[in-house]
Amino acid sequence: MSAYPNIKTLKCLLVNPPYSYYSGNLWQKIRYYDPPLSLMALAGYGRSKGFDMDILDLSFCGYPTDKLEKDIAAYVSGIQNIDYIGITTTAPTISISYKIIRIFKKYLPGAKIIAGGAHATFMYQEVLDSGLIDIIVRGEGELTLAEILEGKKLSEINGIAYKENGIVHLTPERERITNLDLLPYPAYDLIDIKKYKPIAGAYKKLPAMLMVSTRGCAGQCSFCRRPVGHLESAFSPERMFSEIKYLTEVIRIKEIVFYDENFTSDRNKVIFFCNKLISEGMSLSWVCFSRVDSVDEALLRLMKKAGCHQIMYGAETFDSKQLEAINKRITPANIITATRLTQKAGIECRLSFIIGLPGETKTDIQNNIRHILKLNPDLIVVNIITPFPGTAMYAQAKAGNRLLTENTDDYTGATPIIKSDTLSPAELVQQYRKMYLAFYLRPSYMLRRLFSIKGWLDLGVNIKAGFAIISYALKRKKHD
Repeated sequence: MSAYPNIKTLKCLLVNPPYSYYSGNLWQKIRYYDPPLSLMALAGYGRSKGFDMDILDLSFCGYPTDKLEKDIAAYVSGIQNIDYIGITTTAPTISISYKIIRIFKKYLPGAKIIAGGAHATFMYQEVLDSGLIDIIVRGEGELTLAEILEGKKLSEINGIAYKENGIVHLTPERERITNLDLLPYPAYDLIDIKKYKPIAGAYKKLPAMLMVSTRGCAGQCSFCRRPVGHLESAFSPERMFSEIKYLTEVIRIKEIVFYDENFTSDRNKVIFFCNKLISEGMSLSWVCFSRVDSVDEALLRLMKKAGCHQIMYGAETFDSKQLEAINKRITPANIITATRLTQKAGIECRLSFIIGLPGETKTDIQNNIRHILKLNPDLIVVNIITPFPGTAMYAQAKAGNRLLTENTDDYTGATPIIKSDTLSPAELVQQYRKMYLAFYLRPSYMLRRLFSIKGWLDLGVNIKAGFAIISYALKRKKHD
């Protein structure tokens, strides 16, 4: 049902499609649902310009699903007309997004369809060729979407792609928003926050909410895509604190998950922010992502004092040549130092790793496992290398005819996508499982997690994660 029951028409409905995790992916068993933060930001900005906006989150339909049409039909039954329907896209959700659009066209044939997100940004030709999309918003969306809703001539709107008379037109890139403080708060009221939880192991309190304090990333990793580019723009720490006060006092949020690519990229901002939380006496629990080369002992101790209880770092591998090959611009020593300093500060350390990097062998992976067990972080995340469209690695793999599949439903991080000269697809999946199970099925690790439990919520999270890992270990491998 619409968030505007008394409004018979909407200027724009923003739709979040369900995400696909096939059964061989451990995260299917321990993930929940993240709030559609980018759509909430777009809706907040659209409303600030006077447009009636709403969000329909179809994540809860599951995937694959026959429930989609029932939910969409129920939603549109209370609305006479929607001028624009915007849908966010990623590689794994593009096929289900097309299905959603076809359903909407059945009920609202006059609505203009807008696609945004990473996949539409980088694969605009393919998406427009589907014949289902009228306009693609490339990159940062607030200013572009507002101009579309205002009815501005498409050829005069920067940052879009569209078809006219069968020809694809690409307008100049949209200028980045450099002062993010000018943006309104995301439309938190358009979702039911109690339905959402971070992934198991990444929170201590509920309800929790995602936040982004910076956009863009200066990193140049070959496997990573940047829909808004490499230029970093940031909310001021004052604005961050103001929004957090709103979330804690009005919406009663108890935990924040910062989704910045590198929360600690601006050390002075983090120091100001942490000191503000401490001086105001805010009892806020929070986690963030960072790089192993952008933290130090003093900063980590301050973050802990301000409520940070977990940091995730992209380690990827302990092989220095592989790190150089993917342009990660870190060293194994950086990984070791950051992990030890983080744990010394009393903050949980979650490391992410990639297997299947070009030229990687079983011996290399076994060396990674050995280093992981010796370093002993609190949590690990493992992905099979997945070159998403828009990355340098994807372009290289496609040019070299090394893509095993271009069916993006499989681009979930648990399926081999790039042809390896050293490991078969079955061996890659085997090594993927081996790394997970070697880390999580250790008796010493299980006891460590057991003794770290604090409170019933923490107990429930650890029980769910524990059963997920055990069932994953017992499940037959997809590629066996």
